[in-house]
Amino acid sequence: MSNRMENSPLPTLPDPIKSLIFWGVVLFWLLAFTATHVPSYSHSSTGGSRLPIDKIVHFTMYACLATGLLLILWTRTTVSLKTCLAVFLCLACYGAVDELTQSFIPGRYADLYDWYADCIGTIVGISFSLGAFKILSVINRKTPKVELNRS
Repeated sequence: MSNRMENSPLPTLPDPIKSLIFWGVVLFWLLAFTATHVPSYSHSSTGGSRLPIDKIVHFTMYACLATGLLLILWTRTTVSLKTCLAVFLCLACYGAVDELTQSFIPGRYADLYDWYADCIGTIVGISFSLGAFKILSVINRKTPKVELNRS
């Protein structure tokens, strides 16, 4: 059994849409980075926040980043399980670095539980993306192809 997810039956997107997806993900990532590196004085002085809303934000942000990265890759190449693993490793490492660099920002602290939320969000984003790609593939295969004869 191949580790490649067949996405040849998926619709091809025009280049302007591909560019819009790419720059949308880049903008989201920059905003996420900025938001996590703005000084904050709302955390306790003993370490990071353990508030559930903070973990939900981390989870959601990384689920969106994983989905966005896979969407960018899907518009340019075949998405495989190796690709998904690379996206996971990339975001897990980025999440760790993001947490560590926050310790240099006034009022921010590195929090292992935030990193756990990042990793779980990444896994859910990858799973969501694979499911969505599979559904699109099935829908696209069932859509009748109309050919116009110009005789």
